[in-house]
Amino acid sequence: MTRSLEQVAMDLSQFYHRVSLGTFPTPVARISLAGIKSDARIWIKSDDKSSRIYGGNKSRKLEFILGQSRRPVLTFGPLGSHHVYATAMHARALCRQTAAVLVPQHMTPHHELVHTKILKLCSPVVTLSASPLALAAQVGNVIELSKRGPMGYQICPPGGTSPIGTLGYVVGALELAAQIAAGQLPVPAKIFVPLGTGGTSVGIAIGMAMAGLVTETVAVRVVPELALPKISLAWLMAGTLRLIRKAGLNAPSKKDIRFSIRNGFSKKYAVTNPAADNAMQLARQAGIELETTYSAKTMAALIADATGAARPLEPLLFWQTFADVAPSL
Repeated sequence: MTRSLEQVAMDLSQFYHRVSLGTFPTPVARISLAGIKSDARIWIKSDDKSSRIYGGNKSRKLEFILGQSRRPVLTFGPLGSHHVYATAMHARALCRQTAAVLVPQHMTPHHELVHTKILKLCSPVVTLSASPLALAAQVGNVIELSKRGPMGYQICPPGGTSPIGTLGYVVGALELAAQIAAGQLPVPAKIFVPLGTGGTSVGIAIGMAMAGLVTETVAVRVVPELALPKISLAWLMAGTLRLIRKAGLNAPSKKDIRFSIRNGFSKKYAVTNPAADNAMQLARQAGIELETTYSAKTMAALIADATGAARPLEPLLFWQTFADVAPSL
């Protein structure tokens, strides 16, 4: 007997002890952007509404990651990392402490706000230096930090990206496929999603292939290739497919996974550019809030396709991964 999409998602969730952090399914809707031809069919999957605690694309990954242990959490990210903030918020909801290791980044007022909230939520916080000598000493501190406590810390990787975390977006893609089957939107020709640490885009590509849908996941690169080389993505995809098979499910073959990387929309991490600024302005007019590090650059890539595609009637989907920080803790 063939399992339904919902049953496959449930099998993965039960086998890997997924905890409940989010409110799913997140809504889908058709959107119109000023200046984009009226016959363009653009849809949004609103993962900014993925959790009442803190939304965006982290809650799906953290449901699987935090389900693997009850220990306090040690995680990593830039000074203004939404991942670190989200991890601390969700871990606190599970009555667990979060320690953080932060690295320097280009700071905007928005990142300063996130950083302030991280300092309130996380303890201890280790901020790494760009100085090689200071960095060596700090790495030693991080190793000692990871051993503290009767059981040590559970390690939550940057961006929540690991094979186990990527399962969150395999399930997310199966959720989208069920919405398509229910007639809430057409099958997208392309899904646009940021490429930071890779877990979101790889999970979506695998999940769409599991659902038997011929949809291309367009991962819009926002970090330098040195920070996320293609070999790391290949490792992540292979590891996630192994977990799916371990759960007794049919994993798609690599040739059936439609995944591409879109370059040219981010010259430097966390630094905006005219295309991102324009995308943010057009999205805001449509009632969609973006930020310039990830989501605005991704929307800029979608706009480029919607305005210059040879087949403009193909439905395109923007997967909203951004959620703004709560105004207060």
